[in-house]
Amino acid sequence: MSSERLSALSVLLAASLAVLLALLLVAALPAAAQSLPDAPDAPGSIAGTVTAEGGAPLAGIEVQIYRLQWYGGWWSERTLTTDANGNYLAAILQANTYRVAFRDPAGVYGAAYFADAQALGNATDIAVAGVDVTGIDAVLRPAGAVTGIYSDTTTPYIYTEIAALVSGDGAWQKAASVAVTTTGPYTLTGLAPGVYRICAYAQWYLEPLPEPSVCYDDIISSPDYAQPVTVTGGVTTTGIDLTAGVEGDGAVIAGVVRAASGAPLAGVDVWINRTYGPGMTQITDAAGRYEVRGVVPGQYMVAFSESATGIYVTQFYSGSLTSDQATVVSVARQEVRGDIDATLPLGGMLSGAVRILGQKPDDATVSAERLDSTVTSVMRGAVYDRDTGAYRLTGLLPGRYRIYVQARLDGLVFSGYYGGATAETAAEVTVAAGAVIGGLDVNLGAGAYDGEIAGTVTAGGQPRPGIKVTVYSSGGSSGVVTTVTDIQGRYKIGGLTQGSYRVG
Repeated sequence: MSSERLSALSVLLAASLAVLLALLLVAALPAAAQSLPDAPDAPGSIAGTVTAEGGAPLAGIEVQIYRLQWYGGWWSERTLTTDANGNYLAAILQANTYRVAFRDPAGVYGAAYFADAQALGNATDIAVAGVDVTGIDAVLRPAGAVTGIYSDTTTPYIYTEIAALVSGDGAWQKAASVAVTTTGPYTLTGLAPGVYRICAYAQWYLEPLPEPSVCYDDIISSPDYAQPVTVTGGVTTTGIDLTAGVEGDGAVIAGVVRAASGAPLAGVDVWINRTYGPGMTQITDAAGRYEVRGVVPGQYMVAFSESATGIYVTQFYSGSLTSDQATVVSVARQEVRGDIDATLPLGGMLSGAVRILGQKPDDATVSAERLDSTVTSVMRGAVYDRDTGAYRLTGLLPGRYRIYVQARLDGLVFSGYYGGATAETAAEVTVAAGAVIGGLDVNLGAGAYDGEIAGTVTAGGQPRPGIKVTVYSSGGSSGVVTTVTDIQGRYKIGGLTQGSYRVG
């Protein structure tokens, strides 16, 4: 027999044995197990028992099943309650990864996560793929509590979450929290015995945890440096006070603001901003100095804006006109940067009033378009005063400008330029260093209400007097205005703004 025939026979025998083995295995498997290869998401379950430390079963314990989401977060899939024997069963679970939490509604026992974790982020993954997973048990220990006083020196509007944190999975995890909407006492209950960091956060944050506003004890840099708080079962730990707005272990950014002549500039607004998180601001004193304390470690842009006289050009550190060209100031925990100085060049200020056919607008936007260059300066603070209709364009670089205005009155929008309706007809205004130019009033709306619709109504070739004629806005069902034809069947409706109308 040739080697080729032997090889072919071997392959045939191997294939036959494989088919026979598969048939025998299928026959031996129960009906439910047979569906697993073809239906990996067939319902599975998670079951276990909850006991106290001495082994006594705990009835009435809430068991929360969390399911892994596509973006990496966890969704609360189901909440169960243990029976008289401390048992629970979460049936009909689709194929996925789960985590399980155990909480005592009575607060006698501290919360826990399988397996013996203090936070959801530290819990053990449980894979369910059409099978019954058992032994997901928990042993609960008596709960402790933490209490203290929360206060905030930065705002009267309190909307904060105070959380007990534990470390795990490379980050700080929230074990328990309480929302507060006023200053005063707070209490964190249902804590399993252990060591925590206690921190306050803005309540609208999304996971993962952002920077805290403050941690115990007066730490603003990171929970890494917070004072550990030990919780003992059956004991309330007191005096864990939190005060948002403290300097704590933050950094310091300071410097001096001067004019080009070297003279110190008082009353300059110094803005310390970062991409994420609240900014800080301060005003220079008579010596041109400023000092911002309690800065959370990170990277910042620092801007300098003088609005009292309006003649100094706004700048970003160091010496740039725009934020994208600014030099980033990086500060570490407890670092002092006292060299963030600025020299503001002399610019100019333009001012005037905005009117629509002599009436003060409900609102307006005013901007200065520089004609000499695309390079312009940034203005901070209000440009248009809604109460008076006045505007101020401050800190302008020397050069030629057009003043553009867009204003709104009774829902209608009007636009134009100082000295003309269009850019081509607008008046040019030259700004010299130190110039303060007022009286640049802009009156919009000329001809805006000159629209007119007129016609004649006839029947059988004869004019029809007394016929109601209504003008509708395009797409609207209610009439804008109604008139009646005269004795010759004529009508005329004026005072219309530009647009499309229907007549009926």
